[in-house]
Amino acid sequence: MSYTFISSNSIKINLSDEDKRQIAPFESINKAIKLDSVIAFDIFYNDDLIGFAMLRKYDNGYFL
Repeated sequence: MSYTFISSNSIKINLSDEDKRQIAPFESINKAIKLDSVIAFDIFYNDDLIGFAMLRKYDNGYFL
């Protein structure tokens, strides 16, 4: 049972149409990832891609 966070340059996770309606369009997310103030990670459980996290830097740390 192992979780691994790997630095990412795009969102790759498959989402249902309902889930996609609740977040920004993938194109906007992928554009934001390229900003210097943003870091992103693909999240794996063992070898399965199970999630994605994008954090934006603020004055006192990062915000998920």
